[in-house]
Amino acid sequence: MSFCQKQKRWIVATYWFFVLLAIPIWWKTTEIYRAKLPLKLMDKWAKGQMCNIQFDIPVIIDITHNSNNIKMIEKLKQIISTKQEKNIIKLHIKKKHLNIDKSHYVVKLHEKKNIKSVSMNIYRNRTLFIDYHPHIFPKLPKIISETLLDIFSLQEKYINFYLKATESRHKSLELDNNTYTKVVKYSSTFDIVFSLVNGDEKNVVSFWDIKKAVYLYFRPLLRQLSALSEFNVESQIHFCSELTFNPYKSKQGNMFQISIDQFPEFVNFAEWNLETTFSSHKIINFLVYVPPRNIQPLFLKDSHDNLITTNSFLVPQWGSIIIHNQNHTDIDISHLNITQLQPIFHIFISNFLSLLGTPSLPSYISIEPLPVLNAWRLDGLYRQRITENIISASETLGSLARLVQRIHNMVIPDQVQQDVSKTIDYLKKTCQSLNDSKFSNALNYSRIAVNSAEKAFFDPSMVSMLYFPDEHKYGVYLPLFGPLFFPLVIPLLREFSNFLKSWKTKRNEKKEPRHTE
Repeated sequence: MSFCQKQKRWIVATYWFFVLLAIPIWWKTTEIYRAKLPLKLMDKWAKGQMCNIQFDIPVIIDITHNSNNIKMIEKLKQIISTKQEKNIIKLHIKKKHLNIDKSHYVVKLHEKKNIKSVSMNIYRNRTLFIDYHPHIFPKLPKIISETLLDIFSLQEKYINFYLKATESRHKSLELDNNTYTKVVKYSSTFDIVFSLVNGDEKNVVSFWDIKKAVYLYFRPLLRQLSALSEFNVESQIHFCSELTFNPYKSKQGNMFQISIDQFPEFVNFAEWNLETTFSSHKIINFLVYVPPRNIQPLFLKDSHDNLITTNSFLVPQWGSIIIHNQNHTDIDISHLNITQLQPIFHIFISNFLSLLGTPSLPSYISIEPLPVLNAWRLDGLYRQRITENIISASETLGSLARLVQRIHNMVIPDQVQQDVSKTIDYLKKTCQSLNDSKFSNALNYSRIAVNSAEKAFFDPSMVSMLYFPDEHKYGVYLPLFGPLFFPLVIPLLREFSNFLKSWKTKRNEKKEPRHTE
């Protein structure tokens, strides 16, 4: 082999040495980074295998201690334990002790001879006052047990609805959604928007005492609900907002009516610009509609063709609408004052609590009127939200686990790994707080878990490489590396061919016999 051939071969080998050295470096620097996630654990949370949701609630019976009363309490315990065997909310009947505070559920019994049977009252704290006539005493265990189970029954149904909804997504069970579908899904922040919508350009209501009404009627309730979510309040006025249909006249001809079938068409989303801000928060709408004068008075009718007394209706997961007919004998019909807004806001508050899924209390119990939400209902709402948050955070983890396993070119940054770990950590804290009956802590932990899970799932950096699939990579790399590899491959093949020829020549020379002289 000549010196030039050796030098040429070394040059080709040097080029290929650096190419082969660069390939693993290029592969490592261009690979998609995927932080490790506990996928099996995330899937177990999604299937509900990591947390047994149960609420243990002690109920103290406040009654004078004597032999008859002690027997009555023991009988009450037996009835309660039998009837709530499969319940998620379990009541534990306890005798009165010295350290009773406002956080305890108390049934305070008073014997009164001036009443016929039984009287029940609940005020702002967690005490149920039961006044009873002496002849009712033998029936007290049954009355108290039925009352307590009635109070917690709606909460039990709501929690079961969410648990069964989760189970149905894994086992394809059929569900009766009934009234629970109207409840808005949990959000860390809600935007509450009050809209005054005028259906005509004439005789419009251009002013309303909305700030004063919100301060007087809505703010006290929002302060009570501050542990659940943050609430931002906004207001707006719209003009010339026409309906998409014509209300029909009543048979008497003295009013206009809208049937329940027309409720879904009431809000003209195409032309009524009800969005006040570009926000990612969930919006709850409260709309006061002032109909044009030519269709006043305007009333709503229910499914039984009866007039709805509140003249309002609820839009599931959206908000509430009330029709306000003007009194044209008023001096100033362009102003909706605080007196006129009072009944409107009482309806809005009732609908607002329904949208949040606030459990109601049995009608036979006298309770404190709105706007203050009594502790029994507020605690029930806490328990429902805790359940919803646990399920929501767990399902988000499961969805994220399935997503990253299905899409292999999805980036998983370290921040997502940290958010997932944080979610699992706070879910464990939530469940531990439930076991310890620390429901306030459980609510706070569950809120953090939901926010962390959603932050992980919607991390914008995860989808950065999804816009550059493998087909596009090949389309970029081939025109780039094709011209570069051509001058490298051809000399390599040529040198390989020369090497084979040289090797064959040497082999043939060895096989030829040597001639002796």
